[in-house]
Amino acid sequence: TAANPTTPVSVGIVLDHPLELGPMEAFLAELGGTWVSAWRTDFICLPDFSGQPGPDRFAYRDGVERAAAARKAADESQTPITGRFILEAMWERMELAAIAIREPGVMVEAMQAAIPVPALSDLADHPLVSQVRIAVTPDVAGDLSQPPPVDCLDAVG
Repeated sequence: TAANPTTPVSVGIVLDHPLELGPMEAFLAELGGTWVSAWRTDFICLPDFSGQPGPDRFAYRDGVERAAAARKAADESQTPITGRFILEAMWERMELAAIAIREPGVMVEAMQAAIPVPALSDLADHPLVSQVRIAVTPDVAGDLSQPPPVDCLDAVG
């Protein structure tokens, strides 16, 4: 069976040089795509599962919506959720990361995107693109830079 050319394909993209979110979204829009998740060039401190701040650079585009949907599903479930506080911490981190990546001046170096099949050939030769990975995220592929570490405990205390 032939693939539907209008169905987006999950693509890991490492940019040739970091972009702010607006230009990154414009680049993807010209290809008919959208980002699903992104990696910033720096670490930020976000609460981890224990409530302590820890370094992170990943964000879902719709992290706020994902967290809200997960909370709603958990609230509507008749099954008690063991460790709900851990899930709440994960959802809060997801929300905060999604908000933080939209702050002015935040630079993005890589993303997971949904790109229509016909645009894949344009993507491979695009001057903004360093690497393309079909169905593999840039962090798993080892394509991300290594920003300086951040001491999150020092940042809050």
